[in-house]
Amino acid sequence: MQESELKSLIRNANPDNLDNFATRCHNTLCYTALFARLPDEFQIDIWRSWKLNPYLLGVKLFMGDGLTLFMEEEFSDLLYIRKSFKWYTKHTEARTLVCWLRDLEDDIDYHWTPLGAVNSLFVTEASRNYNMPRRMEELPAVRLRKEEPLCFNRTQPRYARLKKQAEWMLRDVNGRKEYWDYETLIKDYDTWAGIMGPAMKNMMRKTYVCPPHMTCHGEKASSGVPFKPKSYTNFLDELRRVMRENAPFCFAMNNQFPDESGYYWFIPGTKTDNPTS
Repeated sequence: MQESELKSLIRNANPDNLDNFATRCHNTLCYTALFARLPDEFQIDIWRSWKLNPYLLGVKLFMGDGLTLFMEEEFSDLLYIRKSFKWYTKHTEARTLVCWLRDLEDDIDYHWTPLGAVNSLFVTEASRNYNMPRRMEELPAVRLRKEEPLCFNRTQPRYARLKKQAEWMLRDVNGRKEYWDYETLIKDYDTWAGIMGPAMKNMMRKTYVCPPHMTCHGEKASSGVPFKPKSYTNFLDELRRVMRENAPFCFAMNNQFPDESGYYWFIPGTKTDNPTS
């Protein structure tokens, strides 16, 4: 992380004090200075993928958080910004060497805030060569929007990462392969960098219930029709099968109807087991 020429704009902001932070840093210039702390190469990757520089990211962050500005719930936007601000300050002052995922694609459109989209890309140095690199756990967890389905295809690096990582969701039990239990998998997804972890967490259910507005197909996924798994193990079985076939798929995170006929269409159903997914 690096200090920028805009450091005077954020020097006196105190993220531990809501009133102080709201008056001194809840503005476009302060948020611009926050994003300017990203390494130059990271800023270039963001520009190439999202056509956003620190100023435009700052504007986007400022304009998008008004609805939950003064809420102190875990996922209020300003609380998320304050926690992130502390992390950025700590690692800027230490001039920490940071690593990040480089396949940004259009992820910013699926994150609750642009800061969450950026934060999700940081990976720990120790895990940078893992099948699924791990996120910086000091940063608050990200939250995804659900208005649009998330779709993936074999040309994407994230598709390849998930395909490899999926085999590690199984363990040997008395000579046979079984999935790790539900809670263990959810905890593991929480550690993944990028968009795949929160997306997988959103699709996991102990019980899948078909929405009343659609007809669901069960047990085996088919291209172009909504697939409601019988269980989380059925979901993982079918997801792994689809990826073995190198076929494209979508996570319809809000139970949307299929709009990509050539894609396998996974729905989470109406029952939510993960309140923060």
